[in-house]
Amino acid sequence: MDEKILLIAIKNDDPEAFRKIFQRYSKKLYYFAYRFLKDQTEAEEVVQEVFIRIWNSRKMLNENLSFNSYLFTTGKNFIFNINRSKIHHQSFIEFVKPFILETENSTEEAIISNDLERHIKQAIDLMPPQRKLIFKKSREEGLTYPQIASQLKISKKTVESQIRLAIKWLKSHIE
Repeated sequence: MDEKILLIAIKNDDPEAFRKIFQRYSKKLYYFAYRFLKDQTEAEEVVQEVFIRIWNSRKMLNENLSFNSYLFTTGKNFIFNINRSKIHHQSFIEFVKPFILETENSTEEAIISNDLERHIKQAIDLMPPQRKLIFKKSREEGLTYPQIASQLKISKKTVESQIRLAIKWLKSHIE
C-alpha cells in the first residue's frame, strides 16, 4: 500500500495499517539504532518507544510529510536520550566509586561501606518525593528519561532537571 494511504488509515485508528508501517520500517530503525548504541536490547527499546509514540500521536501525523524523516528523527532523539542517561549514570558511578574503592574486605571496611550505603539511602530518602521517585526510577529501575517522563506524565526536561538536582543533592550530603 502507498505510505500516504497507510498514514491516513493510522490516523483513523487502523491497527492493520499500523502493523504494515511497523513491518515496513522496524528493521531499518532497529539497525539504525543498533549502529549508534551497539546494544541489541537498547536498539529494540528505541524501536518500541518510537512506534509507541507514533501510535499515541497518530492523530497528529502529517501524511504529506516524509514519514521516513519523522521516524528516524524520532529514533535519533531516543538514541540521544539513552546516551545522555548513560552519561548521567556513569558520572554518578564515577562520583561514588572512590568511596567504594577505598574499602577493603576487612570487617572494619565492610562497616564503613555499609555506613556509606546507608548514608546514601538516607540522603535519597530526604529528597522531595517527586525527585526521589524520578531518581529511583532512573538509577534503580534503569528507566530512560523518556520512559520516566511518560510514566509520570511530566516533561523530559523536568526529569533531566530532577536527576541533575538529585545528583547535586547526593554530592553535597555525601561530602
